[in-house]
Amino acid sequence: RSVRVVQGEENGDGRVRVHVGAQASVLRTMGARDTDLGKRVQRTGPYFHLETRREFTSSFGGRGGSCITTECGTPGVAFLGTALGEPQMNFHSACECKQLCLDNLDEGCRSWRVHAVRDANFNPEEEWHGHLVCYMMTDVYVPAEAYVSVGFVSGGVDVVVVAAEFPGSASGDFGGVVRITGAGLPSGTAAELGQMRLKPVADGGSCAGEPAPGVVGTGCVGEHLCVKEPTRGEGGTFVEWAGLSATAAGTYSFCVCLGPCLSGRHWTSVPGVLTVGASPFTFSAPTDLTTASTTFTVTLTRTSAGPTPTGWTLKLVPTWRSCTAASDPRFTIPGGPTSTTAAPTATCAGVAMAAGTAQEYVVCACVGEACVPAGGDRDFLIVGAEEGPGAPGWDPAQRWSMRVEALERVVVRGSSLGSYAARSRIGLVDGPCEASPAFVADTALFTVDSDASNATQVVFTTVLPTGIQAGVYAVCGCLVADDAGGNPCLTRGYIDHVGVATLTARIELHRDYVFDLPSNQSLDIRGRDLSLRDRIM
Repeated sequence: RSVRVVQGEENGDGRVRVHVGAQASVLRTMGARDTDLGKRVQRTGPYFHLETRREFTSSFGGRGGSCITTECGTPGVAFLGTALGEPQMNFHSACECKQLCLDNLDEGCRSWRVHAVRDANFNPEEEWHGHLVCYMMTDVYVPAEAYVSVGFVSGGVDVVVVAAEFPGSASGDFGGVVRITGAGLPSGTAAELGQMRLKPVADGGSCAGEPAPGVVGTGCVGEHLCVKEPTRGEGGTFVEWAGLSATAAGTYSFCVCLGPCLSGRHWTSVPGVLTVGASPFTFSAPTDLTTASTTFTVTLTRTSAGPTPTGWTLKLVPTWRSCTAASDPRFTIPGGPTSTTAAPTATCAGVAMAAGTAQEYVVCACVGEACVPAGGDRDFLIVGAEEGPGAPGWDPAQRWSMRVEALERVVVRGSSLGSYAARSRIGLVDGPCEASPAFVADTALFTVDSDASNATQVVFTTVLPTGIQAGVYAVCGCLVADDAGGNPCLTRGYIDHVGVATLTARIELHRDYVFDLPSNQSLDIRGRDLSLRDRIM
């Protein structure tokens, strides 16, 4: 009924995470129907731990030496839902009843209860005997609605993701919506939906890898940092992300994380493939744009299968957003519509670019309120970092490790930053970089060290307060010239995605080591509250 796990003294940390259960990868129906039903998600600790197991598991995270139950459900309560089929007799455990419910997920099973019966009926020896009766139900298990009753055990099916669906998509056209169906999904409250994340990957790709660049709008800026929250969820049966766009033809799969998402094992792939056809528009633009560039020209061309609008408009949005978002305010696109005729080609000359981060942008062709990504020889408009003197800008894709309650020195690198250092700002955001982001650690916590800053770097110091949860956050910034009037960050906003910061409790991350073999080597590992009993592998 329980196991005790004790970690050996030779290991540095007494904390353990244990999963008791079988190893099969998918839920399958009983009998002759051997079809995959979905992938089960196990909740563990303060976040959801994703496991693709068929059978039940019991998971525990905490200090070693604690007892871990191997039983299922909540004892002493009876959940009375709508029955699915007849009661099943001669079961051996509550976990066996739960497994029967999982095996009948496609029949609508969402909860179960077990009644432990002891009687002397039908026994010629008049001796008492016991047996378990399993009841399957179609209602979602709600502990608060169960009745206290001795002899009963009740429970649900945890979280199961069944499929990825794409409402509004047909014949290679992506409708911009990804719907994840299943059972036990977050019910739709802001707190639950706010933790979920979606990541596109190339069909057959690993959920632990980089997101596929061909689908934008999920807010993915790294392997595990995807910042777009679900648009809606309903009844625990599905969760949707809307406002996405596809920038390249191909086939894509999707991975979900119920959050926080800190490593590849927190993501699980969802059955279902999105097939995207070619865009009705292509674009051409200079291939040598850098943060020192000031103006350039973008040409849109309608393909033979494309629409014949009388007014085209152009938008440029960062790749972690979709064409439903507003154009990045660092670009000034003159003249409004780029074409006032049904011509197949429209040219937008004199697009002006303000200082900012070197990064990639989706080129969106809009007809009225409908916008689609433009394709071509490349998927994105690329603004590179300027090596020499020129317009100021942050270097892209920087990474930092920070610890709460520790004095941290954050070096943000870039080009031509000399006259921008003193008034520039950064902050940590659990979401997209935008005009008014929801800061986890706001800009007031980061102080510019003017003496250490120069043309190639701005140095900030900070002591992050307690209460900020460990995790991966976007670093959003705003470049402000020393002689700028007012506070441009209030109007322009914190739209520069400078990089990613990982908040940890003890260890500094993102350190690289080089070994010269064969020879004895030493590693310098930094952090706080370290112990000689700590171990690495």
